[in-house]
Order: sequence, then C-alpha cells, then structure tokens
Amino acid sequence: ADTGLLTGQLAKLGFKWIEIGHGLGLGAMEAGKGDMSASDMDMINAAKKSCGLSHVGMFFIPEIGQKKHLEMARHAGLDFIRIGIDATDAENSYSDIVYASKLGLITCLNLMKSYSVTPEEFALKAKGAVESGAEIIYCVDSSGSMLPDDVANYFGAVKSIVDCRLGFHGHNNLMMAV
Repeated sequence: ADTGLLTGQLAKLGFKWIEIGHGLGLGAMEAGKGDMSASDMDMINAAKKSCGLSHVGMFFIPEIGQKKHLEMARHAGLDFIRIGIDATDAENSYSDIVYASKLGLITCLNLMKSYSVTPEEFALKAKGAVESGAEIIYCVDSSGSMLPDDVANYFGAVKSIVDCRLGFHGHNNLMMAV
C-alpha cells in the first residue's frame, strides 16, 4: 500500500522515472538479503496501478537476482531495470543487459565504484554495455569523493566513443554530493 501511495504521489508531482523495491534489488528478499513487507511482484503491481504515465523500475544486482526475476518483473509490468555491478567487473553484466533488453525493459547500467577505473576504461565498459543493449549508463561515486570535474571527465570519455544517455549516482559519505 505504501509503494502504491508513494508512487502515485511522485507521479502527480511530475516524476517520470520512479524506482521501487529492496535496496539490494530485485530478488534480494528471495535470496535471503533481508525482509520486505511485500514481494517484488506485489510492489510492482501496486506501483503500476498508481503511476500513471511514469516509468516504474527496480535495481538489479546480477550476483543476487536471477534472470527469472527479470522475466517475472517484466511480466508484472516493470518498465526499466538498473543493473548494478562494480565498474571493474562490468563485462559480467553484459549477458543480463542482453536478456533484460530482449524482454523489452529499458536497461540501465549502474557502474558502481566508477572511480576504480580510469575515465577511458569506464568509456570502454560503457560502450560494451551499450552494444549489449543498455540505454543509460550511470557513473557511480560509491565513496562520495568525486568532484564535478571528475564526473565531467568520465562523461566526456563516454561521449567521445559512444552515444547514450548518462546518469550520475552519488553518495554523500564525505558530504560532497550536493
């Protein structure tokens, strides 16, 4: 009920992309990573009933979720998936990107700890993800230590070799996110 209520209010406020679910992603509760008040599918159903024209999505970590979860979520009406993996291991997400894209999900790649690779390496990993079907690539500052110029360097490197939408996911560990 809370998911439906909040999704409906966010949609009324004009949010076009609304992410719901467990903090460790789709399939996390089933994998024993903590309880939730409702299943992933129940949350998707509640969100879809109240979201209007907004897109509803979830986070997905390949080591936690399974392809069957992606399929069930898409069948329940999920619109997008944000696949999260450490930037150094990005290639291990490509098969999930291919699968999610074939299911018709808008597929995003969240390259956690982006700073663990150079901007040029980040760009090559982004290119591989886009070639696998990712539509949006996220630079992720998992430690909260990147400065605006750092993010600009990562975005610039991607833009120099591949055309895709870019997102930023910042943490506020060092009170620098804002």
